[in-house]
Amino acid sequence: MNAFLNHITETLAQIDAEGMMKRERLISSPQAGKITANGKSVINLCANNYLGLANHPDLIAATEKLLKRLVRLNVGVVLRNHSRKIRGNFQLIGVITQKI
Repeated sequence: MNAFLNHITETLAQIDAEGMMKRERLISSPQAGKITANGKSVINLCANNYLGLANHPDLIAATEKLLKRLVRLNVGVVLRNHSRKIRGNFQLIGVITQKI
Protein backbone atom coordinates (compact mmCIF):
# COMPACT_ATOMS: atom_id res chain seq x y z
CA MET A 1 0.00 0.00 0.00
CA ASN A 2 2.93 2.35 0.62
CA ALA A 3 3.93 2.21 -3.06
CA PHE A 4 0.44 3.26 -4.11
CA LEU A 5 0.28 6.05 -1.53
CA ASN A 6 3.73 7.27 -2.60
CA HIS A 7 2.62 7.27 -6.23
CA ILE A 8 -0.50 9.31 -5.43
CA THR A 9 1.47 11.74 -3.27
CA GLU A 10 4.11 12.23 -5.97
CA THR A 11 1.50 12.66 -8.70
CA LEU A 12 -0.40 15.28 -6.68
CA ALA A 13 2.85 17.11 -5.91
CA GLN A 14 3.70 17.18 -9.63
CA ILE A 15 0.23 18.48 -10.53
CA ASP A 16 0.60 21.19 -7.89
CA ALA A 17 4.13 22.11 -9.05
CA GLU A 18 2.84 22.50 -12.63
CA GLY A 19 0.15 24.90 -11.39
CA MET A 20 -2.62 22.51 -12.35
CA MET A 21 -4.06 21.88 -8.87
CA LYS A 22 -7.64 23.11 -8.69
CA ARG A 23 -8.26 25.17 -5.62
CA GLU A 24 -11.72 26.23 -4.53
CA ARG A 25 -12.32 29.96 -4.70
CA LEU A 26 -13.91 31.75 -1.80
CA ILE A 27 -16.61 33.99 -3.29
CA SER A 28 -17.33 36.89 -0.98
CA SER A 29 -19.72 38.93 -3.12
CA PRO A 30 -23.23 38.46 -4.49
CA GLN A 31 -23.59 36.47 -7.72
CA ALA A 32 -23.23 38.71 -10.75
CA GLY A 33 -21.20 39.13 -13.93
CA LYS A 34 -18.31 40.36 -11.80
CA ILE A 35 -17.63 38.84 -8.40
CA THR A 36 -15.03 39.02 -5.68
CA ALA A 37 -13.19 35.70 -5.34
CA ASN A 38 -10.22 35.25 -3.04
CA GLY A 39 -10.14 39.00 -2.56
CA LYS A 40 -9.88 39.79 -6.29
CA SER A 41 -12.47 41.22 -8.67
CA VAL A 42 -13.00 38.67 -11.46
CA ILE A 43 -15.44 38.01 -14.29
CA ASN A 44 -17.90 35.27 -13.37
CA LEU A 45 -18.20 32.92 -16.35
CA CYS A 46 -19.62 29.94 -14.49
CA ALA A 47 -22.73 31.19 -12.69
CA ASN A 48 -26.11 29.66 -13.35
CA ASN A 49 -27.62 33.09 -12.83
CA TYR A 50 -28.25 34.23 -16.38
CA LEU A 51 -31.55 35.85 -15.39
CA GLY A 52 -29.89 37.82 -12.61
CA LEU A 53 -32.30 36.56 -9.96
CA ALA A 54 -29.86 35.03 -7.46
CA ASN A 55 -29.87 38.16 -5.32
CA HIS A 56 -33.41 39.39 -6.01
CA PRO A 57 -35.03 40.25 -2.65
CA ASP A 58 -38.39 38.65 -3.58
CA LEU A 59 -36.70 35.38 -4.54
CA ILE A 60 -34.64 35.36 -1.35
CA ALA A 61 -37.75 36.04 0.78
CA ALA A 62 -39.73 33.30 -1.00
CA THR A 63 -36.87 30.82 -0.54
CA GLU A 64 -36.61 31.61 3.18
CA LYS A 65 -40.38 31.17 3.57
CA LEU A 66 -40.29 27.82 1.75
CA LEU A 67 -37.33 26.56 3.76
CA LYS A 68 -39.08 27.43 7.04
CA ARG A 69 -42.14 25.52 5.87
CA LEU A 70 -40.05 22.51 4.82
CA VAL A 71 -38.28 22.51 8.18
CA ARG A 72 -41.64 22.52 9.97
CA LEU A 73 -42.70 19.53 7.86
CA ASN A 74 -39.34 17.83 8.50
CA VAL A 75 -39.00 17.37 4.74
CA GLY A 76 -35.24 17.92 4.77
CA VAL A 77 -34.54 14.69 6.64
CA VAL A 78 -36.64 12.66 4.23
CA LEU A 79 -35.24 14.34 1.12
CA ARG A 80 -31.67 13.65 2.22
CA ASN A 81 -32.19 10.04 3.23
CA HIS A 82 -34.76 8.53 0.88
CA SER A 83 -35.56 8.25 -2.79
CA ARG A 84 -38.85 9.83 -3.79
CA LYS A 85 -39.23 6.98 -6.29
CA ILE A 86 -39.59 4.65 -3.31
CA ARG A 87 -41.39 6.74 -0.68
CA GLY A 88 -43.34 9.12 -2.95
CA ASN A 89 -43.33 12.90 -3.02
CA PHE A 90 -44.53 15.50 -0.57
CA GLN A 91 -47.48 17.47 -1.88
CA LEU A 92 -45.59 20.72 -1.38
CA ILE A 93 -42.70 19.47 -3.55
CA GLY A 94 -45.20 18.49 -6.26
CA VAL A 95 -46.77 21.96 -6.19
CA ILE A 96 -43.35 23.63 -6.45
CA THR A 97 -42.33 21.33 -9.31
CA GLN A 98 -45.51 22.08 -11.26
CA LYS A 99 -45.03 25.83 -10.81
CA ILE A 100 -41.47 25.64 -12.07
